[in-house]
Parts: sequence; structure tokens; C-alpha cells
Amino acid sequence: MTEVFINDMQVTACNLTQEDKDWRYAGGPIPIVTGWMVTLTTNTGIVANGYSQAVGISSDTPDGAKAVLDALVPIVVGQNPHNIERIWQLMNSNVYGHLHAKSGVDFALHELCARLLDVPLSVLFGGALTDRIVNTRIVPICDPKDAAEKAAVLCEEGYKNLKIKMDGNATKDIARIREVRARVGDNVRLCVDPNQSYSTKGALMTLRQVAGFGVDLAEQPVPARNLSGLKLLRENLDMHIEADECIQCLEDVMTIIRSEAADCVNFKVSRMGGLRNTLIAARMCHSAGLGYRIGAAFGPKFYTAQIAHMTATFGTHFYPHELAEFEHLGDDPSTGLSVQNGELRLPTGVGCGLAVV
Repeated sequence: MTEVFINDMQVTACNLTQEDKDWRYAGGPIPIVTGWMVTLTTNTGIVANGYSQAVGISSDTPDGAKAVLDALVPIVVGQNPHNIERIWQLMNSNVYGHLHAKSGVDFALHELCARLLDVPLSVLFGGALTDRIVNTRIVPICDPKDAAEKAAVLCEEGYKNLKIKMDGNATKDIARIREVRARVGDNVRLCVDPNQSYSTKGALMTLRQVAGFGVDLAEQPVPARNLSGLKLLRENLDMHIEADECIQCLEDVMTIIRSEAADCVNFKVSRMGGLRNTLIAARMCHSAGLGYRIGAAFGPKFYTAQIAHMTATFGTHFYPHELAEFEHLGDDPSTGLSVQNGELRLPTGVGCGLAVV
């Protein structure tokens, strides 16, 4: 039997344009989702792709991520792709941190293993428990009337769960939620995401008011390291309080579990370092009785499909995931992913099930 090893790793730009050029959250505007596609090829000719998100305001800059990935090439090439733990050990011993960049290698490795084994990607994580994943769609920061119109369009497309972005301007944030609720009616589930833009007291006062519009979850209202403030909100508000930016690695997940500062956590898979670490984190939360879900996956369809294959193996789904944001991104190199009535249909076939051109 021929020994399989990785004999090539290519890193190419993979930038996706926003349909809404003014798309903005509390951290700033994101007109283009920048990133790098990692392509691994074995000596037997099997090819697989991963994706490293590189949006400077939330991860490495594009140039920084490229430098890290270039440094990883001689570490990855020559390795047996099935030895994912070994490759992670080598990456970490040679390049400290930079989980966003390393995630592209992680995605590609898992995809490559699934293709070598000729199985769906979900098999590597224990097998899919569902072929449909319910999703939340995001309404970006804009004027209240515009937010209401954007929300209505999403509901017409079949979404029944919406996340409204906030930016710390309490008057406008409250008005935005009020207008959205009035426009979409009472049968749509609403959560909010201030992206760390409030002080503890400001969050307490503002979220008490938006709770009146049926908001049942608030994602990271206060700065990431203000765990005492996050916990105070959890103990004093009649809604779920979710940790997001304070989760940067596996150690942070354990900190949230021990501190009991949140009801649930929102995993950005690239930020966690890819599929391997996110699955570990999900198992940690599951064992601790802490809610968890997959947060906004801004990237190409094949990247979203890879995340969906892992998500489909989760034993519980605390809150609708955020795996449909690819629908407003252009210049995608992959095809074959669809959402119907707010549910992402898990692609069938080998690996993630999608073709990359």
C-alpha cells in the first residue's frame, strides 16, 4: 500500500464581497470578507480545501495571516494527513497563537481525511444526527426603519430567527428593536448582539427595555474581559446572556464554565482554530450543561458546509445557529449549498459535499 503524505500546500486569496456595501457592526464596517484558501494535495492526487478568515478588525490582517500560513507550509508538507493531532502539535510548537490562520489548515486536513476515506465529513466527528440545521440571520447596524425592512425581507425568505446588531447608542438600539418587532410580528424570535459596546450598567438598563419586545438572548453586551459584568447581567436579566468575544481559545471556554458568567457560548470556528478545537469546546460545554451554538460563519460556501457537517453531530442545539450568512456574499469559489425556510440542508457526498472551482 502506498504511504500517503501531503506533498503540496497552496495559499490563495479568497475575498468575498458583501451584497450590502454598508454592512456594519459595532466593531466597524465589513464591505469585503477577506481570507485565504488553503489547498492541500497528497502524493496520490487527492485535493482538499480549507479557509482562513482574515478580517483585520476581528482576526489577523490578510498580510499577517498570509505570513503565518507561509510559515506553516514546510511544517505541513511531508506529513501524513491522518495525523491531525501531530500536525497541530508541530504547528503550535513552531508558530505561537494565530488560531485564525491555523484554522485554514485544520479545515483542509479534515476535508482531506474525509476524501481519503471516501466518507462524508460528519463521519469524522461521530456521524450526523440531523440533515437540517435551523439558522438565525443577522440584521446589521442601520437606521431603525431600514433595519425593519431588512428584517422583513429575511422573514419573507423563510427565516424565523433574527439577530439584531447594536452599537451602544441606547436610543437608536432600542428604536431599532422596536421597529423590527413591529414589522415582523410576534412569531419571529429575536436576539441582539451589542458586540461589547455597553458598560455593565448601560447594558442592564438597555436590555431591560428591549426585553419588552420579546428579545430572549443578548450576545456579549459588555467588553470581553468583563466577566463580572457578564455574570451580573446573567443573574439580573430575564433573557439568556451569551459569551462571544471572550471566547478566544479552549482555555477561555473553561473559564466561562468555571465562572458561570454566561448561559451559553457563541463559537466562531475560525477564531477557535477550526473544527478540531470547536468540537472539543462543544463537548466541554455539553458536559458542563452550558448552552452552545455556532456563530456567524462569514466565508465561502464550502467553509460553511464543513462547519455544518460538524454542527450536525451536536447532541443538542441550544439556540439557532448562524450558518446562512453566505447568502449575502459574492465571488464565492464554491457551489451547492442551500437554505430553505431558514434551514440549512446538509450537503451529501464525500467530504463537505461541495465543489470548489
